Amino acid sequence: MTKRSNTSDDSHILIGRIGRPRGLKGEFFINSFSESSEAFLKYKNFFLYSESELVPVDFEYLKKQNQKIIGKISDINTPEDAERIKNSDLFLDKNDLPELEDGYYWHELIGMKVINLDGDALGEVIAINNYGSNDMLEVKTKEKKLLIPFVKNRIIFDIDKEKKVINVDWYDSY
Repeated sequence: MTKRSNTSDDSHILIGRIGRPRGLKGEFFINSFSESSEAFLKYKNFFLYSESELVPVDFEYLKKQNQKIIGKISDINTPEDAERIKNSDLFLDKNDLPELEDGYYWHELIGMKVINLDGDALGEVIAINNYGSNDMLEVKTKEKKLLIPFVKNRIIFDIDKEKKVINVDWYDSY
């Protein structure tokens, strides 16, 4: 299996990354990109990026221990095996994600137009990143990229999934 890749197709979403080995039986830590470790543990049908394609992963188990997620894949049985897949990305089929009644998934925000409170179009969301203190919308304008803090009710005022628009209290001059 190959090391980490940020590549995915339109039908899958990056949900986590395999971390360092744990113990002697091939277990490893998982860095979850999900909202919570509890949400991550509910997912099924994971895929691992291997040799330029997504390959189904057969987890023997996933468990939470001291706020960390630990996983064990069926054919990974030693710390050396686990080390070989360290930093590999884990994906889910987007169709396997549960429907959200009132919320949204980050991947649904990609491609949305960003409009400020004056009605000026700032650009389009091309990525969402976390730089420690909070998540940031990466917005491509005609001339540059903007990083807009994802702070609801202070900067992010409305997300309209149907119209594919995010209303923000932000200006190109910031």
